[in-house]
Amino acid sequence: GENGFLLDKDFTADEFIDKLKAVRDLSDTEYERMCKKSRLIWQDGFSAEKNYGEFYGVLAK
Repeated sequence: GENGFLLDKDFTADEFIDKLKAVRDLSDTEYERMCKKSRLIWQDGFSAEKNYGEFYGVLAK
């Protein structure tokens, strides 16, 4: 995955274990890249600093 791994909402224990193994098997470089991409997605779309102004604008209407 680019920034993590997805599971279906009705995932099985075996599917979950497979994802954990995939994370375990990443090289240090791959793991660090994935972590950085995840952090960027959070910063760009979900952080309080990013969303506060827009959220306040909606509430103020």
